[in-house]
Amino acid sequence: MLVYLHGGGGDKAIFAHALMYQLAARGWVCMSANYRMLRVNYGDQLADAQDAMSWARRHAEEFGGDPASVIAIGASLGANLAASAALSGAQVRGVVCLCGYYGSAGATGTGPHSPAGRITSEAPPFLVVHGAQDTLVRREDARDFAERLKSRSQEPVVYAELPGANHNFDFFPSLRLHAVGDAIQRFTKITVGKQPRSVQPVRPPA
Repeated sequence: MLVYLHGGGGDKAIFAHALMYQLAARGWVCMSANYRMLRVNYGDQLADAQDAMSWARRHAEEFGGDPASVIAIGASLGANLAASAALSGAQVRGVVCLCGYYGSAGATGTGPHSPAGRITSEAPPFLVVHGAQDTLVRREDARDFAERLKSRSQEPVVYAELPGANHNFDFFPSLRLHAVGDAIQRFTKITVGKQPRSVQPVRPPA
């Protein structure tokens, strides 16, 4: 099951339809969630993201999804929140960040205000995709975030930079977006197919 968090410039009604349809056609249950953006602190936004992922786990089976195979996906500020939620204990099997902003997203609320401040060795697998021509969020910041993850995480961290892509490249259907969908599909097959470190195989009685 995929939980998508949109960017800070809109809501779930207008973002990532093409990507969600592409992934749904490949067998994924796709959920797009809103979160509070105005007159709330970063902690409230993060709580909304964590609540969305918890809801997905609780209700996945109702929609044909697997509660043990939840993948968090976010774009721009949504990538920031998806990453921070996953790095703050949200139970997801992997994270996909598209054109993400990884800096501080608020001056109030408890804990670090950026995903970079929450990186630990227990981070789940990450796929970080950024446009080489992004004029809103520097590609160097995305590279730095991915490198910091790689230096600490025990799980795979993949960074992909899209030639010619600007911010919000997941907004419209394109050959580039189709390639991103292929990469997400491959990444999720690898991560979901792995046994979680916290789960021990059950042995039959002797």
